[in-house]
Amino acid sequence: MISKTVFMLSTFSIVLFASGPIGRLIAHNQPYGNVAWAQDAGDAEQEDAVSSDPATTPPNLQGTWMGPIDDNNSLSTTLTIDIFQNHSKLKGHWSIPGVSGSFKGKIKSDGASLLLSFKTRHGCKVTGPGMLKSATEISGTYTSKHCSGVTSGSYDLTHQ
Repeated sequence: MISKTVFMLSTFSIVLFASGPIGRLIAHNQPYGNVAWAQDAGDAEQEDAVSSDPATTPPNLQGTWMGPIDDNNSLSTTLTIDIFQNHSKLKGHWSIPGVSGSFKGKIKSDGASLLLSFKTRHGCKVTGPGMLKSATEISGTYTSKHCSGVTSGSYDLTHQ
């Protein structure tokens, strides 16, 4: 009697839990996992969904850039940044007389606008959106947080 009960429970469990994987194995030669079916799209749908334009390659900004940086308190000095580029991502070192630090940035998908984020050791953070005016000129504005006295201004850099 116990062997019949064990046999019935085993058979019931196999039918209940293994029928899906066994069916997929037989029907689709797929031992486990989900099945996905592709759909055919009409020509009009394909033209709207697929762009024939190649992906935009960002301009090469790698190297040393230097130029004036003016704050809204009428102070001006020279900013130097050394850019290292990996596709659209930028990073490197920056300096003005007496202060230096690191920065990160990104060239946006339009290939002309960029965003630079500067840091110092003292917690001062500066964000500087800019535009690539030519292959050798970047200009923009900046705002700062936790920087003594400096709040915002502009910059104009040329490739050296």
